[in-house]
Amino acid sequence: MNRKLLLGSLTLWLGLAGTWFGAAPVNAQSQALLAIPAGLAGFPGDTLVVPVFVSTAQAISQAQVVVEFDAKDFTFIDATAGPDAPGFFVLQTLVHPSIPITTSGATENVLVQFAGSGAQTFSGNDRNVLFLHFKVTGATGGASPFAFAADSIATVLVTNQSVLLDGTDLQFINGSGSIANLATLSIPGGFSAPKAETLQVPVRLSSAKAIGVAQMVFDYDGNDLQFLEAKPGPDAADFSILVETNLPFAPATIGTNKNLLITLFSGGAGLLGNDKTILTLNFLAAGEIGGNSPIAFDRGVNRTALSTVDLVDLTGADLAFRDGDATILPPLVTLSGKLFYRSSNSPVSGAEVAITGQSTIAKSDAAGNYVFKGIPQGSYILRPLKTGDVRGAIQGSDALMILRATAFIDTLTGDQEISADVTQDGSTTTSDVLAVLRYLAAQTSGTAQAGNWIFQPATAAMLVQSDTTRNFQAFLLGDVNGSWASASSGLAKAAELPLASVRLGEWRFDEKNAYLSLFAGKEGEVFTLIASFDLPSNVGSALRFVPATAKILAATHFDANNVWRLAMVTADGIAPEEKIGELALPLSVATGSPVWQFKRTEVNDRVMQTTGVENRETSTAIPAEFVLQPNYPNPFNASTWISFGIPAQAGETTVRLEIFTADGRRVRVLAQGKYAPGTHRVLWDGRDEFGAVTPTGVYFYRVQAGKFTASRKLVMVK
Repeated sequence: MNRKLLLGSLTLWLGLAGTWFGAAPVNAQSQALLAIPAGLAGFPGDTLVVPVFVSTAQAISQAQVVVEFDAKDFTFIDATAGPDAPGFFVLQTLVHPSIPITTSGATENVLVQFAGSGAQTFSGNDRNVLFLHFKVTGATGGASPFAFAADSIATVLVTNQSVLLDGTDLQFINGSGSIANLATLSIPGGFSAPKAETLQVPVRLSSAKAIGVAQMVFDYDGNDLQFLEAKPGPDAADFSILVETNLPFAPATIGTNKNLLITLFSGGAGLLGNDKTILTLNFLAAGEIGGNSPIAFDRGVNRTALSTVDLVDLTGADLAFRDGDATILPPLVTLSGKLFYRSSNSPVSGAEVAITGQSTIAKSDAAGNYVFKGIPQGSYILRPLKTGDVRGAIQGSDALMILRATAFIDTLTGDQEISADVTQDGSTTTSDVLAVLRYLAAQTSGTAQAGNWIFQPATAAMLVQSDTTRNFQAFLLGDVNGSWASASSGLAKAAELPLASVRLGEWRFDEKNAYLSLFAGKEGEVFTLIASFDLPSNVGSALRFVPATAKILAATHFDANNVWRLAMVTADGIAPEEKIGELALPLSVATGSPVWQFKRTEVNDRVMQTTGVENRETSTAIPAEFVLQPNYPNPFNASTWISFGIPAQAGETTVRLEIFTADGRRVRVLAQGKYAPGTHRVLWDGRDEFGAVTPTGVYFYRVQAGKFTASRKLVMVK
C-alpha cells in the first residue's frame, strides 16, 4: 500500500467512525506520549504480548499506530484493546502497509486502527490502551526493536473534539524484545566458609524444556579451593552422576587454574522449572583469608551442554549462565566466659549473652558459664542480659544500709555502692532508699531500677583472633548486702540486726479518724519492718501510715488483690515498747475490717509470727473492779467504741455485751465469750444482727460479766 492508499483507507475509516476533520490539526508540541516497554522476552514458539502505553491530557476517542519490528525474530498475530481503553475495539490491522521502515534492526511493520464503540475516551498518564501479539520465531539471544514509525501520519491520535494529533504533537519511547534462553545455569554468589572448613556450593537450573542430561564444566582456583566431591541436588535426587577431574583442556575463566566435568543423567523424568537445585559441589576452603575466589561455568559449546528428554541439545545461545564466587573466612573459634555475682564468684545462671553479627544467644548454665562455639575470627561486642530471679534478696536491711550510708553512719563497699544506686544516677541518696521501700511495698512505679540486673562491663568490645574468655560481674540493684548469693536467700543481714517484733496497740479517735497504734515488741530495737494486711477494698484504699518520728522513712501500697503493704526503715532503731506509728482510717470506714491480722511481717529481716487484733482491743491497764465505760464518740454517726474492764482477781470471765432499743428490744449481741483481765474495747458499726443499719435514735448497751451487770445510753445521729 502506498501513501495515497494509506490516506484513503484512513479517510474511509474516519468516515465510517464519524467526521473527525471539522477542526484544523493542532500543531502544539508534544500533546501526547506513546511508549512500548523495553526488555520484553519470550521463548521460541511462545506468544509475546507487547503493550502500548499512551500519556495525554486530551480525551482520545480513536487512534492509529504503526509499529516496526524484526520479522526474523517475531511474527505478528493480532491486536486487542488494552485494560485502560474500555469500550474500545480494533477496527483494522495491516501488516506491511508500505510505510517506510526507519528503525535500525527492524524489517517489518504493522498498522493498527482502534476506536471507542460510542462516547468512550481515554486520557491520563501511562494508559495501557493496546496489546500487540507476536509469535516468537527467531534464535535465542540478542534484542529486537519494537518502535513506532517516524512517518508524520503513520501514528495518529484523535480527540473527542475531532482534533488530529500527529507529527510534532507526539513523542515516542520505543521498546525492545528478545528471545529468551531456553535454559539458565547459575551458581549463587557470596558463598563463604571458614578456612579448613567445607564449602557447599549449589548449582541451579531454570529450563523451559525437560532436561534429561546435564553436562557442566566448572572452573575454579585450586589455590583457594580443593575439590572434595559432587552430589546430585535435592531436585535431581533420582539422577546419576559422573565426575571427571583430569580434563584435557585448560580452564577458560580468568583467575582459575583447575576445572572439572560433572554429568547428570536420568532415564526417566527430566528437570523442568525455575531455580531447581540440581547439584552440590563440595570444596575445602584452603586458601588465603578474605577476597573472592571464582567458581564459573566453562561456556564452550562442546563443554557445557544440556539435552532434553526428547534428545534436543541446548548449547550456545540456548543457554544463559550466572557464575558465582566464594570467600574464605577466618578459622572458627570459641568465645566463652562466666557470669558471677559481684565479688562473691557465685554463679549467675539463666542470663543471656548477645553477640553482634550472630543470630544465636548464649545462656549461662548452672555454673554461670556461657559459650559461643564456631564463630569466625573478628571484632565482636558482647552484651549480657538477665531479668527476674530476684530470690527475695531485696529486704528491709538493704534499705537500712543505704539509709545509714546517706547519713554517713556506715560506709558501703564498692559492690554495695553499685547495688545501692537503684536510680542509676551515679550516687547513693535518700531517693535510692525510697525506691527500695516502694519496691518492697510492691508499688508499680517510683521504684527506679530496684530488682533489675546490671553487669560490669555492660558491654565488651573484643577482637577475637583465637579462643577467648570474657567474664562479667552481675549486680542485682537493691541487693546491697549481697544476699542473692547466700544460702539463706535474702536473710544475710539478719544475724547483724537484733531480734525484734511488732504489735498492734489500742485504737484512739478524734473527730474524723480512728488510729491503730503500732509498737515495737519487747525483744529489741526495730530497724526495718515489711508488713501486709488482707483488707476490704474500702478499708485498704483509705488506710495510711503515720510515722511516729520524722526519722522513719516508709512506703505503702494497696493492690488489686486487696493486700495493703507497709515498708519502713529507720537508721536509729525504735526501742522496745516504743511507738512506731499509727494506722489511720477515716471513721466512716473504720468498721470495714472486723479482724486486723498481719498477713506477713518481716522485722529486721526475720519473718515474725503475729496474732490478729479483732475489733476489740485490750489495754495493759487492768481495772481494780468491773467497769462499763461511756461509749466514744457519743452521739455517733456510723460507729462507736464501747469499753469495759475486768479486774485481775476475777480471772478469765464470761462476758456478754448487747445493744437494745429505747423500748427494750434487743438489736444485737455485740460480744460473747471469755475475756482476760484488762480493759477491752468493742466497735459497734450501727447495724443489727441481720446487718441492716439501725435508724437514728436512743439505744442502750448492757454488759454482763460474771455477776456484774451494767447499762449505759448511746445516741445515733445521721
